[in-house]
Amino acid sequence: ASGAIPELQSLLRSRTNRVILGFTINALTAIGLESVPGLSVAFSDPKQPLRTRILWSLRRLAFKGHTNECMPIIVAAVEDPDAKVRLQATNLLQVTSTEELSEFVFR
Repeated sequence: ASGAIPELQSLLRSRTNRVILGFTINALTAIGLESVPGLSVAFSDPKQPLRTRILWSLRRLAFKGHTNECMPIIVAAVEDPDAKVRLQATNLLQVTSTEELSEFVFR
């Protein structure tokens, strides 16, 4: 699946269809650690409409054992210029289990 990362990253740059962006983020998250750099680049784009969803995906990856790669991005997002991103990052840092993370998405 890691061979699909370049194409998925390209889809993230398009920013035109939120449904496709959501599926793309999910696909990258399912791939795992190799997708963190691409998710990080997409998150760093202030025009990316699903930045908060990318944060959620990074938190999910952190629970899967990729804490060192994902948590610094989430921690730094606490100081993001976008208030929604700051709130999402703050809330995600308080999530302590995958079960709680699953519930968090539907709030």
